Amino acid sequence: MTMVGSSFSVTTTAVLLIGSSTHRVRAEIHNTGSATAYLGFTSSVNSGLGFPLFGGEKLKENLTKGLDWYGITGASDTTTVKVIEQTVTNAN
Repeated sequence: MTMVGSSFSVTTTAVLLIGSSTHRVRAEIHNTGSATAYLGFTSSVNSGLGFPLFGGEKLKENLTKGLDWYGITGASDTTTVKVIEQTVTNAN
C-alpha cells in the first residue's frame, strides 16, 4: 500500500484534488482553511451544485476508484484543502 499526501489552494476556479485511479482504496479530504470548499466529480463543480466541506471538516471516502474529485470555493474565497490517498497495486 502507498499513501500520498497533497495540499491545494482552492479558489473560484475548479482544481483537481484527486484524479481517478483503479488502485485507490481510500482517500481523505480535509479543508484546513476557514472558507467552505465545494466538492464534485467534474470540473464544472460550483458552489450551488457541489458538496459543501466547511472549514475544519474532513471527508473520508472508500473505494470510489473511477472518480475524479474537484474542489472550488464560492464568491472570492480561498481555502486550503489537504488530501491523503491510499492506493494498492498488484504485485504481478
